[in-house]
Amino acid sequence: MTAAPTFESTLRDQRSAGDRGAQRAAGKSQRSALPREALADLHLPADRDPVALLRSQDDARVEHLVPIRWERMLASPFTFYRGTALLMADDLAVGPASPLLAQCCGDAHLGNFGIYNSPERKQVFDINDFDETAIAPVEWDIKRLAASMTLAARDCGADAATTDAITRATVAQYRERIHEFAELSALELWYRHLDVSRIIDLTNDAGRTVAAKNVAKLAAKAEKRTNLRSFEKLTTVVDGHRQFVEDPPFLERIGDEFSDQIINTVLTQYEATLPPERSVLFDRYSYVDGAVKVVGVGSVGTRCYIGLFEGESTDDWLILQVKEAVASALTRAGTTVAFANQGERVVTGQRMMQAASDIFLGWTSNPELGHDFYVRQLHDGKGAVDLTTATPEGLAIYGPLCAAILARGHARSGSAARIAGYLGTGEKFDDAITRWCIAYADQTERDYDAALAARKAGIIPGAS
Repeated sequence: MTAAPTFESTLRDQRSAGDRGAQRAAGKSQRSALPREALADLHLPADRDPVALLRSQDDARVEHLVPIRWERMLASPFTFYRGTALLMADDLAVGPASPLLAQCCGDAHLGNFGIYNSPERKQVFDINDFDETAIAPVEWDIKRLAASMTLAARDCGADAATTDAITRATVAQYRERIHEFAELSALELWYRHLDVSRIIDLTNDAGRTVAAKNVAKLAAKAEKRTNLRSFEKLTTVVDGHRQFVEDPPFLERIGDEFSDQIINTVLTQYEATLPPERSVLFDRYSYVDGAVKVVGVGSVGTRCYIGLFEGESTDDWLILQVKEAVASALTRAGTTVAFANQGERVVTGQRMMQAASDIFLGWTSNPELGHDFYVRQLHDGKGAVDLTTATPEGLAIYGPLCAAILARGHARSGSAARIAGYLGTGEKFDDAITRWCIAYADQTERDYDAALAARKAGIIPGAS
């Protein structure tokens, strides 16, 4: 019996299926099988129970951190949405899906884009979270991003017409950039990146001087978020030894269950995933202390550690984040993953979609406890837009910026020409995705209300 094609094998076939003209034609032909207008239809599982599905994730999480996760999610419909990658994947599974595949982020909401330092020490803007990355239909990512724009616009007081315009501009930018990337050579596309200085210049050129100043302020703030700054903020000296400063439950030094043997095993496995020259660099640092750190919104409760490493002098320190990697939420929607270690899945997806990645990016596992992890620097010039102070005017700039980056990420692994052929040059795709996002934002608000009621009824744990 012939094995059914996987998303990986289908994507390989798509990339090798002829020149740009043939690829565009193949994409255009897909419209007969799945009209672009059909992407507007919101299909939901008949037995849909959003609270039960999201609560099912709590079972595998650190129990005393679960209430913090729900407290952060229930701050608003938008923050609730940030923690619902699994729910949205479950919903996408019953709707129409195109055969236009690429390495997808899997959780491409607007909060998962930001600034960080490239290995060349330039500030770049890119996707910065790949916990759910997998090969999948590209419209799943654009729906995730555009619906987040819809909810964020509502959250900052935008009226219906403005919200529609922000969502539509985000989708249109994705479509337009896909067409641009379809004309680039593979190498030209691979080298394409977006410096923060370029964003500032483009924003100024467009006459948006206030927005340009805000980007410059964000970049200046991000530039200060370094390993050294984290070291000064998060550590202290106790009895002559450097260690993390505890702030329970948000930062707690690791307990006795992590023996030296376990730590050595985890670090040895991690070092083996680094390129040889990075392994030589890591060898110059010695493990000093570790702690559990609460991060994010939807990630709260998964196991996330930070490790303190000392270099060859007393002023040379490194802090690494060791973050648990579980199965991608997109597996609920039919994706397949070719990696036994979920951390390797995350790292591979990140390297595939990002223009530049952390030099310490790698993966490992804890064989005794059965958890997979990926590793990166805790802070290396990282910065993100403060969504609590976002304005409709700011979102109108930020949404298209994120969409352009998402399009480049998809084009690096998929066939931009095939995707462009399907999307077309008109607004049918924009109209369909915008309509879907408005409907899904409405559904998210209903789900949020159901979660609030569940917390009031004691079904969802509250923070003490």
